Amino acid sequence: MTPKILMIIMAGLCLVAIPYLFITFKQMWAIPNTEEYEAERKRKARIIIVILGILGTLAFLMPLLLKMNSDYQQP
Repeated sequence: MTPKILMIIMAGLCLVAIPYLFITFKQMWAIPNTEEYEAERKRKARIIIVILGILGTLAFLMPLLLKMNSDYQQP
């Protein structure tokens, strides 16, 4: 798989993950802060942490892919 295809896939993941992150944040603030909703808040927090981890990984890999792409383009 060429680096250009990987970058397109990563950009698509970002386009999906960022709005989902904001929606999850909004839903988490709407949950009442009581003990009966604690499990729901923890689940939302885990989702947010996973999405931030994915976006952080993508942000780390993007410069490497850009360098690979420039090396790949040279004859």
